[in-house]
Amino acid sequence: GDVITLAAAGRRDAYRIDRIEAAGLRIVEATRVDPEIYLPQRHQAEPPRLRPFVAPTPVVGLFLDLPLIGTADTVAAPLFAATSQPWSGGVALYGAVPGQTFILQDVIRHRSTVGTLVTPLPCGRTGLWDRQVLRVRLVSGSLRAIDPGAVLAGDNMLAIGDGSPDGWEIVQFAQAQLIGPGTYDLTDLLRGQWGSSGQMRESWPVGSRVVVLDDRPSRITLPSATLGQDRVFRFGPVKRPVHDPVYRQRTIAFKGNGDRPYPVVHLTAAAVAGGTAIRWIRQTRIDGDLWSRGDVPVGEVSESYVVQIRQGNALRREVTVATSEWVYPQAMQQSDLQGADYVVAVAQVSARYGTGDFVQVDGVA
Repeated sequence: GDVITLAAAGRRDAYRIDRIEAAGLRIVEATRVDPEIYLPQRHQAEPPRLRPFVAPTPVVGLFLDLPLIGTADTVAAPLFAATSQPWSGGVALYGAVPGQTFILQDVIRHRSTVGTLVTPLPCGRTGLWDRQVLRVRLVSGSLRAIDPGAVLAGDNMLAIGDGSPDGWEIVQFAQAQLIGPGTYDLTDLLRGQWGSSGQMRESWPVGSRVVVLDDRPSRITLPSATLGQDRVFRFGPVKRPVHDPVYRQRTIAFKGNGDRPYPVVHLTAAAVAGGTAIRWIRQTRIDGDLWSRGDVPVGEVSESYVVQIRQGNALRREVTVATSEWVYPQAMQQSDLQGADYVVAVAQVSARYGTGDFVQVDGVA
C-alpha cells in the first residue's frame, strides 16, 4: 500500500505497491497512480432546464381542389395546406363518411406557407405579364424573386382564393420585395394559370387566402369513386386524439377539378351572311407548349363544346358542337331572343368531368 516515486526517462511517476514476492530476488508489483484524480474537481454542471408547456393550438387547414399542375400530377386529388401558430410539429387529417368512424388519412409533417391579401387584387389579363402589385402577408415562410424564365418553367406559384375548395386562382410571380415583417409586394404576375382563369374574380378582396404551391401542400389520399360525395374531415395537432376539442371539422364534396377542362380563349361573335359566326380557340391540359401549327391537342377523349345563348338570367338556347365554331342563324335568333342584346357563353366538355368553366362574349344582332 505504500506509494513510492520513481524517476526514469526524464519522468517522475508515483506507484502504489500492491505485492512483493521475496524469493532470492524481490519482485515488486505496483500500479501507477495520480494523486490529482482524488482531489476535489470543479465541474461546471448545467442546471436542469424545464421546457415550457405549449398548449395545443387550432390548425388552419385549407382544402384546394385545383387543376393538375405540371406533368408530375396524375391524380385529380385535392391538396391540403396546414399551418398553425406556433407550429405543432405535425397535423393529422382524419376522414369519414358522414355518420361513420373517422380513419386517419394523412399526416402532414411540413408547414405550408399560408397568408392573406393585404390590398385588393383587381381582375387582370391572362397570357401576358400583369404589372399590378400583389401585396401579401405570410403567417410563416418567405418568398423570393426569380428570373422570368424560371416562372415560365413553373416556379413561384401560389393560389389565391376565398377558402372554399373550388374558388382558387393560380398566380405566378417573378418579383418579390419584402416591405415589412412577413409582408411582400409581388409584381410581374401571370394570372389564371393552369386553366384557373375561370376562377378569377372581379377583385380579390382584402383577407383573401394565399397558399404557396410548393412541395408542402399534400395530396389527400382520396379514391376517385368518392368524388361528388360528402365526406367529413377532422384535422388538428398530430399528438392529440381525433375527438380533442382543438380539432376542426369540415364536410366537403370534392368535384375533382384536376380533370376540369380549361376555358376556351379568343371567343368572338361576328355577323356573317345569314346569322352570327361564333368562334373560339381551345386550351389543353396536355402538351400545350409543343404545337407549331394548327390548334393545340384536345386533351380529352373527344372534342365537345357547349354553346349557350343567354339574355339576363334566362337561357334562350343551348347546343353541343364538336368543332370550335358555330353559326347562330338569323331565323333562330328571331325565334329565341326578346330584344337585340344577348350573350354567347362557351365551355369545353370532358367525358370524365363534365362541363368546364364558361367564357362569354356579347352577341351580334
